[in-house]
Amino acid sequence: MSLIHGSSAAARAKARAEKIFRRLAAAEAAIHGVSPDDVHFHEVGAVDSIADIFGICLALEQLSVDVVYCSGYKIGHGTVRCAHGVMPVPAPATAKLLEGYAVTRLPIMGELTTPTGAAVLTALSEGALPSQPMTLLGTGYGHGRKEFELMPNVVRALLFEPADGKAGLQTDVVAVISFEVDDMSPEALGYLLERGLAAGALDVSFVAVQMKKNRPGTQVRVLARCEDAQRLATLALRETSTLGVRMREERRWVLSRQAELIQTPWGALRCKRVMRPGGHSELVPEYDSARELAMASGRPLRQIMDAARSWDGAADASGAEQR
Repeated sequence: MSLIHGSSAAARAKARAEKIFRRLAAAEAAIHGVSPDDVHFHEVGAVDSIADIFGICLALEQLSVDVVYCSGYKIGHGTVRCAHGVMPVPAPATAKLLEGYAVTRLPIMGELTTPTGAAVLTALSEGALPSQPMTLLGTGYGHGRKEFELMPNVVRALLFEPADGKAGLQTDVVAVISFEVDDMSPEALGYLLERGLAAGALDVSFVAVQMKKNRPGTQVRVLARCEDAQRLATLALRETSTLGVRMREERRWVLSRQAELIQTPWGALRCKRVMRPGGHSELVPEYDSARELAMASGRPLRQIMDAARSWDGAADASGAEQR
């Protein structure tokens, strides 16, 4: 991470690159049964992977890309040669990174999604492209070295912006999964929350409710991307005592936001810059990052959180157009 943070790249590019590398290291660590800090260099990628990951993050910054979407993940057949020998496709790291995601297996002999590609997309993508009106600004194609008979070996990227060209409110559709239980302990519900968020839920919440036979119970609500709804519903049916779940789709308005890495007297802190209507931006610290700084520095958590929070009207003057 010192190579990333020691560069002169924009804070958001550094934060994105760190997120990708941490996800890739966590996948490799899980496969090898070690801590992410103990993963060796060749297991998180050689120089070409580092260049790919940081280059992607720099390109996203140069294009002022705020949100990344991915239409799906493709895997093939056969084997691939890894650092530890010949492995079946998808490679172990790719398979670990794609756990919980919908994949399509194409009748092609070869590796269609690499660990680097899986790490980049699963770390940065916010699901499928929403249905709101968009203006297509540009397209790009990249061709791999391998030639396939079934289809060309190309990857395509599309650059969109909201149809009105303005930052601020965006609209998308999310799935709301809900159910009630009256026979689960707080520990079990806490475990469900952890599993749900780790599996890609946007949010998991609990509400106290009164159930039949005068029993106090808990209503569980899971907010998810529509493409993740079935997977998260299956998780709820497996991990809880409920016999069924309800699901509905809701349209929502959300504010544009972007990741930033700021420097505090106690070290680097990951934050979100939220674009409020009217051109104002609000800097909100990430709890996990603030907690790490508080534990390392011995300073109160609230002091670190307060040091990061800010509100300004300089968003439009900064030149960071929202795309």
